[in-house]
Amino acid sequence: MKKYLPVWMLMASVLIIAETAGCKKSEKVHAHNAIILSGSNAAVNTCGWVIQVTDHDTETSPHNSLKPVNLDPQFQNDSMQVKITYTIPDMPVVKCGSDAGYTQISILNLSHLD
Repeated sequence: MKKYLPVWMLMASVLIIAETAGCKKSEKVHAHNAIILSGSNAAVNTCGWVIQVTDHDTETSPHNSLKPVNLDPQFQNDSMQVKITYTIPDMPVVKCGSDAGYTQISILNLSHLD
């Protein structure tokens, strides 16, 4: 029995590590009204499509300049007003030119505002 103890301990350690490595902390979901801006506009420094939050509240969400990683082509219209639901990945800042940067986001849901 004693000679199998290290093997069992090793197997238990591997199982514990495998279980915890697959776990990802839950991401906070944000929802805001916003406006989509073309990054070819000099005001946004050629960053591609960016999203500016219009109902920004610094206490609940410090991010108001957003860079989506998955903006559907049907929403790639300059000055389009939208309702957006998104998460922020672990490495959220994207630099564009001389700007301080944009918060990178992954869009969960996007709809036109009427």
